[in-house]
Amino acid sequence: MKTFPLKHSGIDITDMMKNYSYMERKLYVHFELSRDKGFEKELRYKFGLDSWFYESCRMDVQTKIAQNETQHKKKLKQIADITKSLEITVFKGKADRKKKFNMLRKLRYLQSHIENNITFGEVVNLRKITYLHNKIKGLADGEEKVKRKKS
Repeated sequence: MKTFPLKHSGIDITDMMKNYSYMERKLYVHFELSRDKGFEKELRYKFGLDSWFYESCRMDVQTKIAQNETQHKKKLKQIADITKSLEITVFKGKADRKKKFNMLRKLRYLQSHIENNITFGEVVNLRKITYLHNKIKGLADGEEKVKRKKS
C-alpha cells in the first residue's frame, strides 16, 4: 500500500471532511457527469479539493451506486420468491395462516422499501436530526398557538 503526503496548507481537516462529504453527495446526484472534465474542475474549485480527493470520492460514489443496485436486485428476487411461494403453497390451519401472514408482511415491507435510496451518514444521525427538527417545528407551532389565544 502506498501512502501519499497530503498538501493541505492552511485548510482545517474538519473543513476538508465536510467538503468531501458535500462533494460526495453532489457526485451521487450527478454521477453521469463524473467523467466530464469541466464538471470535475467545477467541483474541485467549489469544494477546494485536489484531483486525488476527487478521484477517491468518485470511486466511493461508484461503489455506493453498485451496492444500491445489488440491494435493489436482491429485493426484487426476494419479492419474486415470496410471490411464487404464496401462489404454490396451500395454507390450512392456524400455523399456516401465521406463516402466510408473515410472508405477506415481508412482501409488503419489501415492496414499500424497493425504491428507497441510500442514506449518507448513519441512519441514527438522520433520526436525531429529524427528531430535533420536529421538536423545533413543534415549538414554533406552539408559539403560534399561544399568540392566537392571546389575541
